[in-house]
Amino acid sequence: MTDKELNENLLKITGEASIPRLLELDCDYEVKLKVGIVSTTQRSGQDGTFDNILKARILSGEVLSEGGKSMKIRDKNSNSKKLRNLIYKDWLEAGTQIDDETYYDIAMNKLLANWYLVKGFLKNK
Repeated sequence: MTDKELNENLLKITGEASIPRLLELDCDYEVKLKVGIVSTTQRSGQDGTFDNILKARILSGEVLSEGGKSMKIRDKNSNSKKLRNLIYKDWLEAGTQIDDETYYDIAMNKLLANWYLVKGFLKNK
């Protein structure tokens, strides 16, 4: 098999973000986003090349209007869903033989059993 040549690295941003007020139709806005990379895949160009596709999920951000006014945006996902996604990402990186749901259960049990550590951390904030 011959080595394929990288054609492009593509970033695909998915998800929705909540904004505090309506943006005007047909206006341009500068958007600054903080995203988390949740997956990467390769797509063949069928010509000896391939594209890396990185899927990103919106975590937070900011919308700037032409007048320079700033508006914060936030991920619409609940904190519990964000925690589940974080644990899933950790499971992928761990490369363990157990399935993701079992890994999630173990992680949540560890978190709950060590809540006193989290509580102590929060008191020091």
